[in-house]
Amino acid sequence: GQATGGGARAARRVVEGRFAGGAGDGGPGGLTAAAHVRRPGDWFGIRVLPLGLVRIENTRIEYAVSGVHATNPSRPLLAQVWIDHSLADGVVVVGLQNTLVARELEVSRSGGFGIAVSGGGELRVESSRFLRNARGGIWRAGGRLTLLDSDFEDHPVHVLAQNIQGLMQLSRFSGGTVGLRVTESTRVEVRASHFWDLETGVLSESSALKINAN
Repeated sequence: GQATGGGARAARRVVEGRFAGGAGDGGPGGLTAAAHVRRPGDWFGIRVLPLGLVRIENTRIEYAVSGVHATNPSRPLLAQVWIDHSLADGVVVVGLQNTLVARELEVSRSGGFGIAVSGGGELRVESSRFLRNARGGIWRAGGRLTLLDSDFEDHPVHVLAQNIQGLMQLSRFSGGTVGLRVTESTRVEVRASHFWDLETGVLSESSALKINAN
C-alpha cells in the first residue's frame, strides 16, 4: 500500500492486533510513501497503541519517519519484516515491559539505529540483519537483550547496550568502528560470535562482561 495525507505525521497506520502485509503471491506486502520521488520521512510509519497486542509479519516498510513505533506494547512480534530508508530509527519501542521478539527482521539505511528499545523487558533478536544504519544496528537501554544468529554490517557501533543483562550468540559483526559497546551492565555474555574489519571488536565500560569462544 501507499501512505498518503498531509505530511509525514498525518500519514500513518495504527495497529492493535495482527498485521500481515503479504502479497497474493506469498511475498511480502509493502507500505511506502505515495510521493513520485520518495524520501525518508515521507510518512509516519506503523504506530502501535500503548499496551496493544501486535504481530507484524511478512511486511516491507519504506521511507517512513520510523518503520514501527510502539510504547509498551503487549507481547509484540516482528517476523519477516523489512524496513528500509527510515528518517530516524527503523524500529522504536519505548518503555518495553514484556518480551519483544524480532525474528528475520532486516533494517537498512535508516537515519538512526536499526532498532532502539528502552525499558525493563526483553528484546530478543533472532536470525536478523542490520545494514548501514547511520547511528548503529541496535540500541538497548535497560532490561535484557538476547541476540542470536544475526548479522551486522557497516555501522559506527553495531550494538550499543546500556544498563542491561544479555546474551549475544552466533552473531557476526563486520565493517565500521565498534562491534559491541556495553556500559554499566551486569551479566552480559558474548558467545561464539565473529568480529572482523573493525577498529574495536568489543568495548566494555563499568560492566561485567564474559567473552567465550569468539
